[in-house]
Amino acid sequence: MLNFDSHQEIKNALDLARREINRQKPDLALERLRRIGPQIDDADPFEQAHYWLLLGEAFTAKRDRAAETYLLEAEQRIKALPVRDQSLELQILVRDLELELRVYEQLGKFYTFVVNNPNKAKDYFYRAKSAARELNLPEVAAENELMIIPIILKIANDPDLEYFQILRRVAGEDYLAKDQLSAWYLHLEKKSASQSSTLLYARKIDVRDEQYFRSLLKSAKESR
Repeated sequence: MLNFDSHQEIKNALDLARREINRQKPDLALERLRRIGPQIDDADPFEQAHYWLLLGEAFTAKRDRAAETYLLEAEQRIKALPVRDQSLELQILVRDLELELRVYEQLGKFYTFVVNNPNKAKDYFYRAKSAARELNLPEVAAENELMIIPIILKIANDPDLEYFQILRRVAGEDYLAKDQLSAWYLHLEKKSASQSSTLLYARKIDVRDEQYFRSLLKSAKESR
């Protein structure tokens, strides 16, 4: 049984590890996690689940295949987190959507950027999108849909993939994910309305295409 100081040490280490991962310093995160490794089995279930998730996030950031083991373990632990219902004085299982969202996003990224498994990646990004919607996080839901779209286009060998990549490049960090998503659907509407036209699809991609997507992004932002 851990005392208060040990619990606080674990909590601080987990918080600092997450901060290092967000700062793109996974090795420092792993060092902080290693220090509390011998104590983690005595920690509460939430801290244990978070520990495994952070290990997975750190190794994913390093593009290390070891991330899969940690993330899958985190997924199972998160799904089984016990929470006390004070009104009934019972131990019940409830979903921790925030941790679910994070583990699903990380597994999607792992199967996209570390191991090329588009079907698994797509499945996890869909789960992350669903969790984001349940948490009422529309921007996060849009970010996950933007990860799903190129996977679907690539699987289908759809020529629109090239145009989607242009949209993402043009958007950069200047537009919200939901603006980019709206711009993409505006593009699809224009494509559907001009199937008989060769304006967009018969010519080689050039600077004019970037201007076309800038215009769509601007329209999406202004109509928000």
